[in-house]
Amino acid sequence: MDHINRVKENILSDLCERAYACGHAYPCFCTPEELDHVRQEQEKNKDDIVITEHMRHVEV
Repeated sequence: MDHINRVKENILSDLCERAYACGHAYPCFCTPEELDHVRQEQEKNKDDIVITEHMRHVEV
């Protein structure tokens, strides 16, 4: 990995940690199959492709 990519990775990692700490992000426990299903439904309905918050309140 070159220097620029390491810097980008560190910046993105820091931003993700901050978002999670502030409650603006949350871990995803969806399987790849569940995510594919959501994506296919959104494409079929011509919706914007976004990951929904349906698993946001799952207790771990």
